[in-house]
Amino acid sequence: FKSLLSMSQCVTGQIFERPAGQLPARWIVTTFIKFISTLAPQLEATLDDEKPRFLTPLVATAHTVLSCSNQSLVGADCLQRGMEVPVEEPASVEETSVLAEIPDSIGVTVPDTTTSSIAHRMKIRKKIFNKIASNECPAPYFDSTKEYTFEFYQHLLDFGDELALDMGRIGGKVGLAAASDGQPLKVMAAYRDKLKGELSNLWSFDIWHESLYSYAHDAEHRKQDVMN
Repeated sequence: FKSLLSMSQCVTGQIFERPAGQLPARWIVTTFIKFISTLAPQLEATLDDEKPRFLTPLVATAHTVLSCSNQSLVGADCLQRGMEVPVEEPASVEETSVLAEIPDSIGVTVPDTTTSSIAHRMKIRKKIFNKIASNECPAPYFDSTKEYTFEFYQHLLDFGDELALDMGRIGGKVGLAAASDGQPLKVMAAYRDKLKGELSNLWSFDIWHESLYSYAHDAEHRKQDVMN
């Protein structure tokens, strides 16, 4: 981060540039919304808009979050990790935990999670940052003197014959090609201006799959027909 940004005003999710395509049965859509809501209670979802979107608080949504100060970057564990090395949620009292950056002034109690399981550490961080986002607390801020690492729910994506979301026993595998109308999924984060409500991308990477191509191709043809 190049400047101090309020963590509660940073979001992640999916933003599409055109309306959704053919959605699955209503019960599947409802199950999907409930499924995402369990991962991110502060979910903001609009499906029937010209530009559908799903947005959730960044720090509360990420599977794992790490923070490294510039002073410790040389030889730091966070830089030596390979892409395939698991990233683990640190204890709340460790300097690599974003929970350690929460100031006492906002009145949030952060428990010591040293003896907690990794899953419980994640649950605590998510619960606290969902509360911070809900209360629209300005602090804490992303520090420009630190490097942050985010791990998201990549394991929920299935890259088989069709790009799909694997919701396990809750809803099985749900194909995304038709529902997205051939639009790629995104690994993204954005800063939301509280006054204007506008989003400014912090990063955004498209995830493509061959199953999206025919829908994207048809959508482009429809666009050209309208323009002509």
